[in-house]
Amino acid sequence: MGCFLINFEGIDRSGKGTHTARLADNLAAMGLRVATRHFPVLATPIGRVIEDFLAGRVSLTPACVQMLYSANRWETREQLLALTKDVDVLVLDRWCPSGWAYGMALGLERRWLQNLDAGLPRADLTILMEVPPEIAADRRQTGGKDVLERDLVFQGRVAGAYRELAAAGNWAVVRVDEAKDAVAAKVLALVKTAMADRGVLPPEWLRGAR
Repeated sequence: MGCFLINFEGIDRSGKGTHTARLADNLAAMGLRVATRHFPVLATPIGRVIEDFLAGRVSLTPACVQMLYSANRWETREQLLALTKDVDVLVLDRWCPSGWAYGMALGLERRWLQNLDAGLPRADLTILMEVPPEIAADRRQTGGKDVLERDLVFQGRVAGAYRELAAAGNWAVVRVDEAKDAVAAKVLALVKTAMADRGVLPPEWLRGAR
């Protein structure tokens, strides 16, 4: 079967990284070859500029920021395409829609943002991890904060942009205001259904055969 590309999206501290790892483990336990990637990739030359922006060391206009994020995705494109030839499932913690949502929250036009990423691989399934603002705020109090995470009003605008994109793109939406195991089970169930619908997972796996 071809590689099935899954993309987790959501505001900061919504559990994307946690459930990227949990899903990868669950799919690997089913015998699938799975890889994960996290964006932005800060180890690249462009990524280091993004890191400086997030740390508040440089000031950039919203358009410049989103062009950098898109360029960061473009500079990894060939590596991702090569990876899809070696695995059954590739799970991404943020991808193109992240740039769209954050850019829209900064006042940029959706079509312009999406045109920046035209030609990049598209996810077969995008999962929006929806978290109530007060829970996300609690998580931010216990972890590191970049310049965007510290702005709770901005995070609210990002959440609104994500809801708009999810509705337009027919994404899966998973609320994460319950135990991690329950959320992971919901995510795995919808992923198995989506893969079976696309014909890349045997239907009997939905019945617990795997």
